[in-house]
Amino acid sequence: MQKNIVFTLVAAIILPVILLATAHAAITDDLISQLMSAQKAQWGDILSKNKADIGDLFFNKLNDNAQNAYTRKDYGSSWKNMELVDYARYIKADRKGYNPASQFFLGRMLLRDNEIDWVLKIAGGIESMSPGSAKASFLRGKAYLSRKEADKALPELKSSVDKEPDSEEAQLALAYAYILKDDAQSSIKPFREVLRINPNNSYAKDALNLLTNKAAPAWRSENAEAMKYFGEAEKSFSTGKYQEAVTGYSRAVELDPKFAKAWVYMGDAYIGLGNIEKGIECYRKAIDINPNDRQAHRFLGDVLEKKYDRTGEMEYLDEAIGSYENAVKADPEYATAVSDLKRAKGKKSIKN
Repeated sequence: MQKNIVFTLVAAIILPVILLATAHAAITDDLISQLMSAQKAQWGDILSKNKADIGDLFFNKLNDNAQNAYTRKDYGSSWKNMELVDYARYIKADRKGYNPASQFFLGRMLLRDNEIDWVLKIAGGIESMSPGSAKASFLRGKAYLSRKEADKALPELKSSVDKEPDSEEAQLALAYAYILKDDAQSSIKPFREVLRINPNNSYAKDALNLLTNKAAPAWRSENAEAMKYFGEAEKSFSTGKYQEAVTGYSRAVELDPKFAKAWVYMGDAYIGLGNIEKGIECYRKAIDINPNDRQAHRFLGDVLEKKYDRTGEMEYLDEAIGSYENAVKADPEYATAVSDLKRAKGKKSIKN
């Protein structure tokens, strides 16, 4: 009898909650269905009439739909869901300050996957709702940079950093665009801006060392032809053309086998291609040439730590810790390496 009373009380409390959640889910599904079948010009009216139903459940379902569509490579559907997320937030905020954050996130994912036509479409969609958007300019600039169209990339990226001067990734992209344009001198300013924003950006530090002739001897080559191929490889790497980058770096080290920095960056390019073992081989070669190359030690540590994460084999973690320690020894102010070392040691303490 006692159990029946308890069961009845629990059911009386829980059942209405379940029914309410089910009802909310149905309302959300119906609202999303209405929006998906409507013209974009109608979204504002539909959302305004159903403003009370725009909540976490609504946004979560749209994000899930976008992720599922992206996995299927149905980029049009993924974009439409992300557009709805941004527009619904705009309506929820009483049409104050349209923020295309979700579409921008999708655009960056598509940049990574080299879906450049879709990136340009998304940039246009953002621009239509937010004229002069720094995010739209950034996406277009990166898209043109990926296609090695420096003349188109430069004005877009300049516009982006003019509007958002504290964007580290926009400043870095602008610097790469100048390099692609064969205007290395002009890349110095945005590289310096990157370091103003993030003093620990190792790529900007090393680029400035190379550009201002402050690099250690092992970071440069006295062979002009090797430097030429190195520069071409840098352009390819900056636009995600990793196989072309490997070819350029390989030519550079053929001409100057002691060109340590070319070995480091060739390792990066191999990692970009998914060839982990060749990447490790290049990093080790760079360290043999220049034992004080902080990047080579940290990049090697990063790859070894990831191998530990995949395999659980402690030898990889131990070697990763040693590599991070060497990176910090080479540069005690190398904040990224300090952070990496702390994380790796934390993993080891948990394992022990």
